[in-house]
Amino acid sequence: MKTKFIFVFILSIVIFSLIPSFLSAADIRMASPNKGIDTSKLLVISGDIEKGDTETLTNLIFNLSEDQLPISTLLLGPSNGGNLEEAMSIGFLARTLKWKVIVLNKCYSACSMIALSSVYRVFAGEIGLHRPYYNPEFYEETDPFYVEQWHRRMDKEVRDFLEDAYVSESIIEKMMGVSSREMWTISATDADRVLSNFPSYFEELIFARCTGKAVTIPEFGMNADCLNRELSQMQRQSLITFLEAISQGEF
Repeated sequence: MKTKFIFVFILSIVIFSLIPSFLSAADIRMASPNKGIDTSKLLVISGDIEKGDTETLTNLIFNLSEDQLPISTLLLGPSNGGNLEEAMSIGFLARTLKWKVIVLNKCYSACSMIALSSVYRVFAGEIGLHRPYYNPEFYEETDPFYVEQWHRRMDKEVRDFLEDAYVSESIIEKMMGVSSREMWTISATDADRVLSNFPSYFEELIFARCTGKAVTIPEFGMNADCLNRELSQMQRQSLITFLEAISQGEF
């Protein structure tokens, strides 16, 4: 794991100066230019996730220059959370476009849905999990029967979302057992150990396409150059498919 942590540590030093201090609303933008590293394909999201952020992100993608596409990496944090459904929508986009997600600083609550959605996730900051939170007014103004039905539906949506992201059942069960008024925090070291594994299909695909090449990432048993090349090709094809779907009104 040392190779990966050294890379993330250096990236954190270079990029962290590009991320503003904690904001009350999500800041969604491409990383600023930097002499130390190519930031042209790095997306930054920090602050609380709010309704409309998916549209903001989609508009940003449509307005990027050709040399900024496809986006390769999403840098997350700090974030205390925010709107769950919006975070899941952004997470779906991250998974669809095969972005590598790096949690640089604390990523709590709804933010964790984005972090856990990716096929390739790295943790240099802690993550905070709990079951879905709902506005107290919802409980005060809604018939208990409908409260139960709403909970069942939303809990199922969250579980399905995490299962689709290949998050283990044990993690999902523990998260859903934590009150929305509390937080199960996982350190960067522990998160990188238990949450960074590749989905089985992705791992098998990379092994099949990179067989015979020297292993340069011991913890994954993979060749870094081949992994990055294959991931870049997937990101480009996924972007083309996504843009076609958008143009046809399917997203």
